[in-house]
Amino acid sequence: MAKLIFDKTGERFFETGVNKGVLYVQDTNGAYPQGVAWNGLTAVTESPSGAEATPLYADNIKYLNLMSTEEFGATVEAYTYPDAFAACNGEMSVAEGVSVGQQTRKAFGMSYQTKIGNDVEGTELAKLKFGQINNVVCIAEKITGFYGNTVYIGSE
Repeated sequence: MAKLIFDKTGERFFETGVNKGVLYVQDTNGAYPQGVAWNGLTAVTESPSGAEATPLYADNIKYLNLMSTEEFGATVEAYTYPDAFAACNGEMSVAEGVSVGQQTRKAFGMSYQTKIGNDVEGTELAKLKFGQINNVVCIAEKITGFYGNTVYIGSE
């Protein structure tokens, strides 16, 4: 039997925080015409739910496992968000310096990257991991304090 080697030098990888986020607000045709930089993005945590098995029995024998549909969910954390995100959060400007909330939320997409490093070269390893989220709607916003916002998003 082959011997397993754990924690081999150069093979201990890690990911740094999120950087270079881009917001894409969906237009009325369902397209994402132009991206805007999302500065202050600190974390994106994708958390799908569902895809659970429901066993079906007949004559005390399991004959089928029905799988529920998987639902996409994510949490986006940022110190700030671009002005274009206001429409995705149900905000609308009615006059200079005046905005109203509880409006229809626009669907959006976003992309982001994280750097991958290892125990030898650190973040100079120069590998990147890209994430992409499409056709989601912000379902609630929770202010977590003066220094950050947390936005919970889910699929339409």
